Amino acid sequence: MDYNFCIAKIKGMVAIRSKKVAALHDISGVGKCSLTCIIPILSKMKHIVCPAPTAVLSTITGFFENYEFIDLTKHLPGYFKHWKEEGLSFDCAYSGFLGSHEQIDIVIDFLNCFEIPLKVIDPVFGDDKEIYPCFDKTIVDKMKELIKHADIITPNATEAAFLLDEKQRDIVELSLIKEMLVRLSEKGPKIAVITCVPVKAGVLSTACFDKENNKFYIVQNDILPVEYPGTGDVFSSVFLGSILRGDKITDALNYAVNYIYNLIKHAISKNYPPREGLPIEEMIDEIGKNIIFTAAEF
Repeated sequence: MDYNFCIAKIKGMVAIRSKKVAALHDISGVGKCSLTCIIPILSKMKHIVCPAPTAVLSTITGFFENYEFIDLTKHLPGYFKHWKEEGLSFDCAYSGFLGSHEQIDIVIDFLNCFEIPLKVIDPVFGDDKEIYPCFDKTIVDKMKELIKHADIITPNATEAAFLLDEKQRDIVELSLIKEMLVRLSEKGPKIAVITCVPVKAGVLSTACFDKENNKFYIVQNDILPVEYPGTGDVFSSVFLGSILRGDKITDALNYAVNYIYNLIKHAISKNYPPREGLPIEEMIDEIGKNIIFTAAEF
């Protein structure tokens, strides 16, 4: 059965025109993540990206020291006020890395102020079983409030565990993945996705719960030997772009997981330095192609 949730939410519009996405994310001068991933991917998928930068960084944070971090918290209310005064509207709001936990209240106000059919929250605050150094534990409680406003959420395994007050695990059993997905959906979202779930040695899973149809899906892939930043942003962007154009949820999962996998393999083959991020521009035409791993119900 086709997953037409987003189509219904967008008042019956079929996927024949570009959807306008308000993208609330940071932007880095060097290193592919956040808006430098989101804009080219969603644009290639024929959607209109309206960025609302939450912070400006000279580089990504993972591979550099002494980077410049410009917090735009105090500017966001005026930014959104201007959008409202101009009568602007959006088909989707998509938030990710927020420059401070104070920004979460601002984003909630934005979501409440604008009638936006589809709200997607990627609760970016941690990885590898830890909260990012630029945050403290306050971010977890604030993100718990933000995801209540989402239709779709896409945390990684680390973030999902923090959001549910679960312990961080080296291996996560399938039964626990299902339980975590259901508990996340009970907080509000109709679609809950957890990425980068370690299900066994050498294998990562992306798992999804479609609450309205009571379906669980999973895609499993082998782990490649190099870690690149921005993979979560790439996943969420391809997944969202697919949903917005009316693709089935299984296809959206397949396109997102396989694009990341093929992108990393390409980067490895070209000896692309991880701190530069993934070479999205070289593989932008490969979205939806070379499907190796496929989603299955579980």
